[in-house]
Amino acid sequence: MKGNLVLLLIGFLLACHVEKKPNSEGLAEEDVIFEAKEIVPEPVREIYIGVLPCADCPGIRKELKLTHDPEKQEGDFELKQNYIERDTTTYLTKGYWKSTIGNEDSHSALLIQTYPEGQKKADNFLKITTEQLVDCGKKTTPPKDQYPYVLYKVKKPSVKLSGYFRYFADAATFRKCKAKTPMIVEPVILYKYAEQVYMHQKKNPGEEIYFTIEGYTEKKPGESGQTREYLTITKVLDIKPGFKCQ
Repeated sequence: MKGNLVLLLIGFLLACHVEKKPNSEGLAEEDVIFEAKEIVPEPVREIYIGVLPCADCPGIRKELKLTHDPEKQEGDFELKQNYIERDTTTYLTKGYWKSTIGNEDSHSALLIQTYPEGQKKADNFLKITTEQLVDCGKKTTPPKDQYPYVLYKVKKPSVKLSGYFRYFADAATFRKCKAKTPMIVEPVILYKYAEQVYMHQKKNPGEEIYFTIEGYTEKKPGESGQTREYLTITKVLDIKPGFKCQ
């Protein structure tokens, strides 16, 4: 009886065995060694935009893009500059950037230093919050009135929007074409320029003026506790007083 069980077991194993043909390297399929591929992390891209003072135009729109590995605070940068209403040219500067700690005012100040291609002296941006940089130029300290020189971090990709901008009672709204409820406009980046253009073009208090802009929206609680949609304007493309949505 015991011998029969052994024979049955051997027969079962033989029946279940599937012969593996060797591959081109002489290894059976079950012997092939798989090499683990190194996972390269995606580079981090941070974008900051602001409108800085200009002597002969409404402002200089600056867009600073910093690219770096997740674990490093250095990498490549691109700076785009536009002189609003003066010309349509976009001035592009590329180069290398790194972060350093300390300036004349504080040993803990965090600086983003950009080195344009072909230049040895850095342009400095002081990081005052996780979402704000102050353009210090060649200096390492900010101007006394630093607010006009702030660049704000862009949280989401911008999209093109058309609709009605309105400024009234120290607050601005933007109502997309065919929308009934307006969005609250955040007072950052291109907000001040949009407000100035609106005030120059409006004929009656509180009227809506047609704007085409680029920006991104976020939903968050308002002062009343209700969730509202907020708009951050990153670029003003066109203004048409008296124009109506098609």
